[in-house]
Amino acid sequence: MNMFHGTDKRMQYDYLRNSIRKRKRFSKWMKNKNPDDLEVVKEYFGYSNRKAKDALSWLILMKEELGHDWLQPDLFRFGASSLLAEIERQLEHFITGRYSAYLRHPMA
Repeated sequence: MNMFHGTDKRMQYDYLRNSIRKRKRFSKWMKNKNPDDLEVVKEYFGYSNRKAKDALSWLILMKEELGHDWLQPDLFRFGASSLLAEIERQLEHFITGRYSAYLRHPMA
């Protein structure tokens, strides 16, 4: 438009108005991709919403990275690392007579 600055203002306005493509101003709301999965995890494990979301993200990560076989309970379990740390603490208590701090067991 700068090249044709002498053109009528109404003509410039009509050109600019009609040359810009129309598009949607706002996008649609994002929807949860799989809300049913969250409900299944909550029901099966008996978790709260937050814990079920965490568990679902771990399950998705395991399936994408390692495959479906790793979702079986004999290869992947929730809470196994904290169970191991508690066993270590109990063994140390049995040997020394006092409990060790959780920070000494990094898996917990």
